Amino acid sequence: MGATDGETSSGGGAAADARLRPVRELMRRHWISASPDTRVAEAAQLMRLARVRHLPVVGGGILRGLVSYTDLLMACADGTTAAGGELCVRDVMSLGSEVAEPAMPLAEVARRMVRGAVGCLPVVEPTPQGPRLLGLVTESDLLRAAYEPWLDPSAG
Repeated sequence: MGATDGETSSGGGAAADARLRPVRELMRRHWISASPDTRVAEAAQLMRLARVRHLPVVGGGILRGLVSYTDLLMACADGTTAAGGELCVRDVMSLGSEVAEPAMPLAEVARRMVRGAVGCLPVVEPTPQGPRLLGLVTESDLLRAAYEPWLDPSAG
């Protein structure tokens, strides 16, 4: 069967356009963050209240790491939090090297997330002091971008 208007035989169309979009068009520009000295219990409460699974760790305006809900669960499972009630985010955060830059195509962002087995990538701008956080992109953001043309706007 041949391609119809607006489609290509290689699965192009809107999906292909989404893969080429720069992450700056999709990234979340508003986020909550923690400092490296934030207590784990406080970080967990922030994540719960904001209904997020990832919390960037920022110190001095520079991205220091990322703490995920999984990082917090693993700290609890290890018994780390039971023994040290004052455990800080710096003790459990990921220092992963996987980041995105604003012009990076969404396809590359997705590849990095899959390769690194992460659900969120910080979007950063390199500076002499270190990476400055500009935004975040999550698995949910990528899924939304891939299916945006077909989503019902009234579905919320």
